[in-house]
Amino acid sequence: MEVAFGEEGKEDQVTVDRLWYQFPLGDSFTVTAGAMVRQDNMLAVWPSNYPSETILDVFTYAGAPGAYSLTKGGGGGIWWEQNNWSISASYVSGNADDGNPNTGGIGTDGAASNATAQIAYADEQWGVAAVYSYTSGDNGAGIYAGNGTPLAVFASKTGTSNSVGVSAWWSPEDTGWMPSISAGWGYNGISPDDHDIYLEGVLLGQANDIMDNATSQSWYVGLQWEDAFVEGNVLGMAGGQPTFLTAIEWDDDFYDSEFVADGNYAFELWYKFQVTDNISVTPAVYYLSRPYGDITDGNGPAFGGGRSDDTFSNFGGLVRTTFKF
Repeated sequence: MEVAFGEEGKEDQVTVDRLWYQFPLGDSFTVTAGAMVRQDNMLAVWPSNYPSETILDVFTYAGAPGAYSLTKGGGGGIWWEQNNWSISASYVSGNADDGNPNTGGIGTDGAASNATAQIAYADEQWGVAAVYSYTSGDNGAGIYAGNGTPLAVFASKTGTSNSVGVSAWWSPEDTGWMPSISAGWGYNGISPDDHDIYLEGVLLGQANDIMDNATSQSWYVGLQWEDAFVEGNVLGMAGGQPTFLTAIEWDDDFYDSEFVADGNYAFELWYKFQVTDNISVTPAVYYLSRPYGDITDGNGPAFGGGRSDDTFSNFGGLVRTTFKF
């Protein structure tokens, strides 16, 4: 769930979620810097109209959680914008506040780094964007269990990822029966390094002795009807595949098969009632076809499990109430 979150180890505390400063530089440039800034705060364009109300977290990354990982920490960025075109570049470290270069910092071996470059064209009703992102998943940046299968997340944490994403969106001139359409696709190439890998507390070995390389992908399509049935209310639905492994090359000494069956699908449907200017109520349903992917039967073949006919899916519903002040 996108709203089911909390600051780890900081229960019953009020914390500062973001802190950054943004200023224009001439007529076409904007600079952003901060001690607690998120990747999307440094983009000229967020490449999606979906969703106006968040349900499943996986549908909040413009189809490319690997490229748009929303890494948050210390960093800075700059963008140029003119005649609907924009180019953005940024860097952020999720553990910039750690002064030890082996376990944190900015641009160090231990930094949870994310470097992003985006080019976009955004008109009033439509737009397209392409993005490249370099992420040090071995230090904690990148995808997590809410937007990828366990095996895809495991692979991303073995080293660094080079990710690309392509997104497009369109909205009608008049609201009502015609929905806005948002779609996106992401691809991640993963290169393991030499740090230790553990499974359930047991040391498996160094990452590059377990896996030589891997690739993962993701995609989504989201539809949203503004002023659906009643002015101010919104109907939304989305479907796609959270990040899943499409290929993996295990080290021959670790596992002798490169077959992977990690595919899965996610769907959501919701309707937001705008009760007052400050209160909305959103009932929603969602379905996950195979959230554990290739490790649905135990830990998967490479880690002592199996790949049988066992299935696991999840169907659920919720009601979200939002208060704005």
